[in-house]
Amino acid sequence: PAAPARRPGAKALQRTLVRSAIALLLGRPQLLSEIELPAGLDAVDRPGADLLRAMIERIQSRPLITSAELLMSFEGDPAFEALSKLALVELPGDEEAWREDLSSALQ
Repeated sequence: PAAPARRPGAKALQRTLVRSAIALLLGRPQLLSEIELPAGLDAVDRPGADLLRAMIERIQSRPLITSAELLMSFEGDPAFEALSKLALVELPGDEEAWREDLSSALQ
């Protein structure tokens, strides 16, 4: 089958493990309390890893934070615009799939 047509000038959204983890935490911050964080997360050196660690710290400091509160905590941060767009993306799957995806992305 042919690939779907894109708007002229539109960039393809690159799905990376870090981006997936950020999207999942942004959409469902409570998922963090349902998984075990890997020991080497501080050593990850990939694009977005610093943002991911910042999100994790904010969620850990406020376990009941909502998606909107988490997003707004980045207001004024250079990543805010990208996070705002990412927050509009509907997460495919269900709670169990999200938990598994987040756990896998953080390994």
